[in-house]
Amino acid sequence: MYSVTTPMLLNSIYEISFWSNIQYEHTIVFTETIDNIPEAQKNKLVAMRKEWKSIHEKAVEIRDKIGEKYQPYPESDWFDAVWKLVLEAEKLNKEFIELLIELGKLYPDNDTIQLLVHHVYEESGYFMRILATIKKLMSV
Repeated sequence: MYSVTTPMLLNSIYEISFWSNIQYEHTIVFTETIDNIPEAQKNKLVAMRKEWKSIHEKAVEIRDKIGEKYQPYPESDWFDAVWKLVLEAEKLNKEFIELLIELGKLYPDNDTIQLLVHHVYEESGYFMRILATIKKLMSV
């Protein structure tokens, strides 16, 4: 059926769970530490916070389901759920990266905000590479 094993799926879910929680925390850091964020960007951050939390919760739910009924090769619904979550996380992460670029342009003279944006941008790029690797492994 698939060349993906249950341990590979679990590892993918752990990565998505970890990074979606990190991204959730990043939205909080931006909204709580930067004064005078324009309303449009602040609203995007708040909306993304909810979406990241939802992705994290879905990842935990999938992880728990797989753990309850562990077998060497995943059931197709597990595979499908992980695939769907990968695509959802990838889409949101792309949108988040675009928002980071916007935020960086809003504060060109604030070295602290520039450092924060750069740091989160790098981590978001790393998460994109993880998601691309998961997609590649799941497509074999």
